[in-house]
Amino acid sequence: RGGGIWIVPARGGTSKQIAAGGSRPAWSPDGSHIAFQSDEHADAAPFGSAAQNGSTIQLIAADGGAGSSVTHNGNPTGGHATPRWRPDGRFICFTVSDSGPSNGLWLLDRKIGAVRILYHRDEVYEAVFAPDGSSIYIAGGDALITRLPFDAASGTVTGSAEVMPVPGVPGVGGLSISRDGARLAFAGLGLSSQIWAQRVRADGSPAGEPRALTSGTSRRNSVPVISPDGTKVAYMSSRQGERPNLWMMDIDGRHPLQLTSDHEFESQPEWSSDRSGILYLA
Repeated sequence: RGGGIWIVPARGGTSKQIAAGGSRPAWSPDGSHIAFQSDEHADAAPFGSAAQNGSTIQLIAADGGAGSSVTHNGNPTGGHATPRWRPDGRFICFTVSDSGPSNGLWLLDRKIGAVRILYHRDEVYEAVFAPDGSSIYIAGGDALITRLPFDAASGTVTGSAEVMPVPGVPGVGGLSISRDGARLAFAGLGLSSQIWAQRVRADGSPAGEPRALTSGTSRRNSVPVISPDGTKVAYMSSRQGERPNLWMMDIDGRHPLQLTSDHEFESQPEWSSDRSGILYLA
């Protein structure tokens, strides 16, 4: 409710705020410091951006005090998010979201202060080191977990990625590993993102119950705009794992029609004043 990073005793008690802003805190192996992303965590969808551009990885002592940035805006480009420590405390891996799309998994070497890319793939949102530090497990919103072999001496991935399908869940998030490294825990994330209509009276109060105009559970539907004559709705829609396309439907939700179908990121539709065309960003 108050925002920022807080500490509360494991058995309950009074909580203490140690940072005014930020999210996704991660304890250092010795418990003395906490790493976190400076951007608040605002999107809980399986393929939601982990951080906005400008977010950096911050470090603060567990007993409070002044925090400091351990990564810097622009290196790498995008929002730095979801820090996780290697058990020796030397390395912190983090993900990067560049204006929405993922920019891979990166590594901060605290010994020399340098960052380098570890693994480049779309939809890399969080990671966790194995307790012995020899592997990194990655989750990216879809129903699988990827394991990367990691060498601490060189700070590099040392072999091919192993993909582990996770049946029975629509997507994986909130990745965590047991102390003995034998089990992974995670949330099974699904998404229902619909465009709704609510009739209103002249004074603005609701007239009846709201009604969903879209129903597809494999898509994220958003940014609806009504045509000047009030008969059509243009909106942005994307299937899980795909970039958004533009769609159009009747004002009552009937006759949905996909307007664009390429591989670009297309959003923010706007009707022309005569309803003859739709302008959009790509």
